[in-house]
Amino acid sequence: MRHWFSRIGTYLQTHYALQLEYRLELFFWVLTQIWPLFWMALWAKGGEPRLGFPPEAFLRYYFFAWLAAQFNTTWSAYLLATMILRGDLAPLLLRPFPVLLDLFTEHLGTLFAQLPLTLLVAAAVAAVVPEVLSAPLAALPWFLFFAAMAFTFEFFLGVLVGSLSFWLEKSTGLMELWHVLRVFLGGVAVPLLVLPRGVFEALFWTPFPYFGYLPGALFAGMPAPLGKGALLLSLWTLLVMLLALWVFRRGLRRFSAMGA
Repeated sequence: MRHWFSRIGTYLQTHYALQLEYRLELFFWVLTQIWPLFWMALWAKGGEPRLGFPPEAFLRYYFFAWLAAQFNTTWSAYLLATMILRGDLAPLLLRPFPVLLDLFTEHLGTLFAQLPLTLLVAAAVAAVVPEVLSAPLAALPWFLFFAAMAFTFEFFLGVLVGSLSFWLEKSTGLMELWHVLRVFLGGVAVPLLVLPRGVFEALFWTPFPYFGYLPGALFAGMPAPLGKGALLLSLWTLLVMLLALWVFRRGLRRFSAMGA
């Protein structure tokens, strides 16, 4: 076990160092993701009177929904699909270390390298809009839990979609669809409270609200089913993880049979 932790630490340090070489690129990546903050400004102008929340609630909602998105977005589908289609996967399989764990540590290394830049943008927003800091600290552990689970879910969803490249050439198009649905059904574009009550409640049985709505609602005082949400997101993550590993292993057998 100690040997495994040592290997993981080495891979994590390596990927972190590699990403530091592209600090400027990471900074522009963070900047391209600030569009929810523009919607924050629009909603804070008057909010939505029917929802019964003051403008300050929408400021906190969009700020923390944006912050969560900085940690739960992954690109494992594109990396894995590229490795499969170009044949780059073959030499990686010779390493005494699982390919997927290599991908996972690469994502973590990127997140650690991106963290100071994200905090810099967050500090700038807080300086301009100090109302976003008037949030209950008790919500922070829940925020971190849902951010970590959402990251893990999307990583393995990407592995599942990327593994389809063993059979399909354009499997990553499914991730494009996922990202569009996540924006609108996840509450990043608009708070899900604007939807009919039946639709609002039904969405909590899906993974979507836990990427944007629930992290923002925690700090905005909006309805947030924490216990139910934690259980459902954990089950969704476990399901997608098991399915992704099964498809990946089936694909590896096909990959080897083709002589790659």
